[in-house]
Amino acid sequence: MTSSVGAIVKSAEEAAARYPDPIARLARDISTTIAGDADPYILVGMLLEAAACSIASTVPTERQRDVAAAAISTLCHRMAVHRLL
Repeated sequence: MTSSVGAIVKSAEEAAARYPDPIARLARDISTTIAGDADPYILVGMLLEAAACSIASTVPTERQRDVAAAAISTLCHRMAVHRLL
């Protein structure tokens, strides 16, 4: 019976490996795009639009304003860290 459980666990792990975490995949795709030759102005616009759409469509309405404010604050902080502001 133990070997059956082990086989099931192994099968589940193999299945999970075939379906990577969407956040990890997105981070990898963004890094690849930044390293490539994508138009930086379009890329920044797309990322900002994705953030706004994500907040509007996935965050509960009563928290959207706070989450949007936190996103703007984080963006400003990261810009300052990179000496862009």
